[in-house]
Amino acid sequence: MTGWQTSSFGEIGSTREAALFPPGWLPLRLHFGITSFGVHAWQAAQAGDELLSEHDQVLTGHEELWIVVQGAARCMLNNQTLTAPAGTLIHISDPGVRRAAVASEPETIILTVEGAPGASYQPPAWEHLPELAQLRRQGRHEEVLSRGSDLLVTTAATWPVLFHMACAAAAMGDRHQSLTYLRRSAELEPVSVRLYARLEPTLADLIDDLELASETTRRPS
Repeated sequence: MTGWQTSSFGEIGSTREAALFPPGWLPLRLHFGITSFGVHAWQAAQAGDELLSEHDQVLTGHEELWIVVQGAARCMLNNQTLTAPAGTLIHISDPGVRRAAVASEPETIILTVEGAPGASYQPPAWEHLPELAQLRRQGRHEEVLSRGSDLLVTTAATWPVLFHMACAAAAMGDRHQSLTYLRRSAELEPVSVRLYARLEPTLADLIDDLELASETTRRPS
């Protein structure tokens, strides 16, 4: 052990098999085994490509620092749009800010650093989505449920894991369990879960029940 490591964006490469987040993710934290803070890079090959899909950090409480390393991006922060050329730094202190980024130039890279003030770092569940997606593609649905159960305990912002578990249970023919996972996922992130559920063939016959549950929750007693 030397006490330090070196790499490059090209060496780490993008994870293009994941679901529920942009395809240009460079998993820096996982690559280096960093445990005290979150750090990722997001790469877009063409202008107009999505770098960071719309999200907030309400479930994690994280503040974020975005650094445009190369290229240029159009960053959406709540109802404002910011033009961000290379060298721009954006500190997002409020976890409730809805945020997204799109590349304005080819080969744009944004580096993001995250953590919750005054708290130990807990990795977000979405980092493990490539693993779960691969298990699903291989038809290893029971392993998705087992691995997902572990991740629900050890990670934060678990709605994507619950979504994959819903898909796995549906593929196994367990409609009740699938709907249970799907509802739990939608309680954490209602907008995204309903969007992705409509795009997921295995969940097609659960959409009406999910929407009915939502209407029941909103209906005054």
